[in-house]
Amino acid sequence: MESLNPFAPPKSEVLMIDTHSKAVVIDRQKGIVFVPNGSDLPSRCLKCNAPARLPIKSQTFYWHSPGYFLLLLLFVVVYLIVAFIVQKKFKLSICLCEKHHKQHQWMSLLWTLARYGLFALMLFSFSQNLIVLGVILAVALLIGVFVIRRKLTLLQMVHIKAEGAQVKGFGEAFLEALNAQSSSTSTPSHPPTTPS
Repeated sequence: MESLNPFAPPKSEVLMIDTHSKAVVIDRQKGIVFVPNGSDLPSRCLKCNAPARLPIKSQTFYWHSPGYFLLLLLFVVVYLIVAFIVQKKFKLSICLCEKHHKQHQWMSLLWTLARYGLFALMLFSFSQNLIVLGVILAVALLIGVFVIRRKLTLLQMVHIKAEGAQVKGFGEAFLEALNAQSSSTSTPSHPPTTPS
C-alpha cells in the first residue's frame, strides 16, 4: 500500500488522445470532418497541424436542427425550452498549438473588453438622452455578438447523429494531414454524407 505524503506535489490528470483517430474528411471544400462516436480528433493543432499544447481540454458541443430557430419568431422562451429538449451533444478535444492558443486568448480578451466597453457606452448614451448614439452602439453590440463571437468559436457542429458528429472549422494543414491519414488506413465503404 502506498503511503500518503502530504508534502508531495498534486498529481494532475493529463488527457491522452488516441493518435489513430477514426475521424474522416467528408467534404474538403467545406472543411467538414466526420468523427464517429467513441473516437476523437488527433492531438494536433486544429488550425496548422503542429503538435498540440498540453494539457488538452475537451469541450461538449450542442446542436439542434436549424429549423428550430423559427420558434424565435413566436417567443424566445418557447424556443429555449424546445431547443433544450431536442438538442444533441458531442464531446471533442480542442487541440491548439502554443501560437494559436495565445492568439485565441488575445482575441477573446479583446472581444470581452470591446463588448463591455460598448455596453457601458450604450448605457451612458441612454442616460444622457443621446438616443441615436445609444441605438447605434446597441446595433454594433448585436453585430459583434453574432459576427465576432462566431469567429472566436474554434469548431462548429454541422450535424450530430447516433453514429457521430460532423464538424467544421479546421485549418487547411489539419484537413490535409487528416485526409492523408484516413486514406492510408482503411476508410468506411459508405462515409456519411453532409446534411442537405
